[in-house]
Amino acid sequence: MLQSVKKNVFYLLGAEAAIKALMFLLIVVITRYLGVVKFGQFSFALSFALLFGIIVDFGLNQFTVREVAKDKAKAKRFMGNIISIKMLLCITTFVLIFATVKVLNYSTDISLLIYLAACFVLVNSFCEFFRSICQSFERMDYDALTRFLERAALLLIVFSVIFFDLGLKRLMLGYVFASLVALAFVVAFIWRRLSVFPLAFDMNFWAETIRGSIPFLLTSVFVTIYFRIDTIMLSAMKGDEAVGQYNAAYNLIFAFFFIPVILSKILLPRLAMFFVDSKENLVRIVNHSFRIAFWVGIICAIGMSIFSSEVLHFLYGIEFVSGAQALQLLSWVFFMICIGTVASVTLNAVNKQYIVTVGTAVGAVVNVILNYVFIPLYSLNGAALATLLTEITCFCILFIALRKQLACFDLQSGAA
Repeated sequence: MLQSVKKNVFYLLGAEAAIKALMFLLIVVITRYLGVVKFGQFSFALSFALLFGIIVDFGLNQFTVREVAKDKAKAKRFMGNIISIKMLLCITTFVLIFATVKVLNYSTDISLLIYLAACFVLVNSFCEFFRSICQSFERMDYDALTRFLERAALLLIVFSVIFFDLGLKRLMLGYVFASLVALAFVVAFIWRRLSVFPLAFDMNFWAETIRGSIPFLLTSVFVTIYFRIDTIMLSAMKGDEAVGQYNAAYNLIFAFFFIPVILSKILLPRLAMFFVDSKENLVRIVNHSFRIAFWVGIICAIGMSIFSSEVLHFLYGIEFVSGAQALQLLSWVFFMICIGTVASVTLNAVNKQYIVTVGTAVGAVVNVILNYVFIPLYSLNGAALATLLTEITCFCILFIALRKQLACFDLQSGAA
């Protein structure tokens, strides 16, 4: 067991470090190439598409990891049925995006950017589902390899776009192509592992799966709202320049998100097994994970807060330095996400996902209200402040619930 965990940590740390190095370079190159206004348009289109991407995801990925980790014999059944469900959801999502764009009457250029971003989000949703199967089998090496190949392909495309000065639309098209490359590789692995996974239309399984996925779906809805709605609202209230500055700062923080992502991927299948087999081991791993997340998060937050102006100037140029205060606030958002990830993953693993749903629902409402209040007053700094206060609110809810749950496990162990 310990050897398996160490192996997964090794693969994920190595691969995620390489992936994030590529993504970091990608962010810097794209931001410098596009400039503040066009980068704002690019960020807006992605955020708009990602808001609708939760429909095609539908919480199915996390539900699959948890259920297949418990019983790997279910893998083929999940594959055939969920692929069928996702195909229907893809069509529904794109129709909704098209209709919304028409109703809101965006310009032709912005509309095309949104449609291309939507294609990327839909293809990437299938990638994430197949990766969830890899995670269920604890094959983090394949998960990490496909991510690396996707980022490498994307980086190559971006350099080509910049070298030939092909513009923003072809840059977004490059995102679509890179996601297709990743999809081909991850499907090839799953095909080798499970031989064949024909489409299935088991209506009873569909109903059971959709019911089980709804708490994960609602959590995704609320998380996406309070991570993406700030960009949408900032665009509407302050324009593309503010969006560009805010997302330049936000993307620097996002470059460190591989830390909570690794925690989530490793903890969820392992804790789901311990919930069945050993509550004592579950409590021990959760406590240890909290300590790691706390110290990693606080070191990164302090460092980024102190050197925010210098980092923005060095990486992006003088026109992005006005986002320094936003970056300082977002640094502490990263800290809250690090420790909050341990709480949310543990609650999901022990079938208390409804608590995570409630916490994120409260957070989504708080975030929309705070953005509405703070953005008109403080522009991008207001959006960053709203995100930080939202994360603090969510963490408090989850941490209180988790302490009660772990106390129950300690009592059960004592009684045994």
